[in-house]
Amino acid sequence: ERWRSDAGKRASEVVDTLAAVMELLSIEKPWKEDILRELRHVLLWDWPVAIALGRAFTRYLDRAKPELIIQTKNLRVIEGVVTEYATARKIPVVFLDTAILSMDVDHIRFPAPCHVVLSGPQAEPAFTRIGATPDRIHRFGDLRLDRLLTHHKSPASGFTGSSHKIPALAIGETIGEATAEAELKSYYLTLVKVQKEFPELDLLLKIHPKQSEADFKRQQKEWGLESLRWIRDANTYDLIKESRLLITHMSQAGVEALFIGKPIFIYLEGTSANKLAALARMNMSLNPKYAQISDTPQEFLQLVRNYLTDTNFAQECVDRAALFRSDYYFNSDDLASDQVARLVTTMLKKEPALAL
Repeated sequence: ERWRSDAGKRASEVVDTLAAVMELLSIEKPWKEDILRELRHVLLWDWPVAIALGRAFTRYLDRAKPELIIQTKNLRVIEGVVTEYATARKIPVVFLDTAILSMDVDHIRFPAPCHVVLSGPQAEPAFTRIGATPDRIHRFGDLRLDRLLTHHKSPASGFTGSSHKIPALAIGETIGEATAEAELKSYYLTLVKVQKEFPELDLLLKIHPKQSEADFKRQQKEWGLESLRWIRDANTYDLIKESRLLITHMSQAGVEALFIGKPIFIYLEGTSANKLAALARMNMSLNPKYAQISDTPQEFLQLVRNYLTDTNFAQECVDRAALFRSDYYFNSDDLASDQVARLVTTMLKKEPALAL
């Protein structure tokens, strides 16, 4: 589609988003400013997005002069741009195809030889069906979760640090994506009840990064949430590590918590069965096999009470998290990005023809 209305504002949003991605990828400042300037220019001229990205990335890659391009599948616009660029300049490309769920494997054939699969247990049969051979499938799990094992961004914590309290992290959400306003209000009011009922918990609400502090303060006042302790600008991974348990409504943070063995408690009052079934396909933590789930305040409070007072129940919660990990991930203890680097290096040494 062409960016015909409000082009300047839309261009600014795209540039800001790309700048954030580049920050994560630690791209050097001169190149970063160059590509952002080019992208802003072409977007303001109201060109199709694919052309804008093509011009911007081609300009960037001509400066970088890579000898090898490693890219993930399914980022379709960027994938197309980079593949076209690489083909024109005879630069070898290695594709890393990461999938955990079988539904993530949405292509119909396996494009060997320059293709590597990083697969979880449930996705492995799907890759095999489309022609991936065992030498192309590597059991790594989800590389996004490397950060849970290796990443430390923010040393500051929002927890009190009291040795007499149990750190419990609650994850905030925004209205309109997966959560209706009534659902979010009910969830937050239940958190207030948990805080009042269990003073031994060091309960901290991490509000969603898309929500401004001003908007949350408005909700606090209108919904009666003044007693909740909250934080916005902190690294969620670090907070999950520091917490003993996680409380969510629909957040993908539940997956991250289960991955490192943290029990999760999910509150779903007002969520229809059909909506839950649809969201559970994308968020594997929304499953009573792995999480303690409730849709009433009384039942939810009882689940938390059981966790705090019954050691057998608490162990069951931990065991569910361990079950999740075994169901979805291979070699979880060894997950690290340098393994992928070694994999690609080895692959190129075995198949120098890739460099042609």
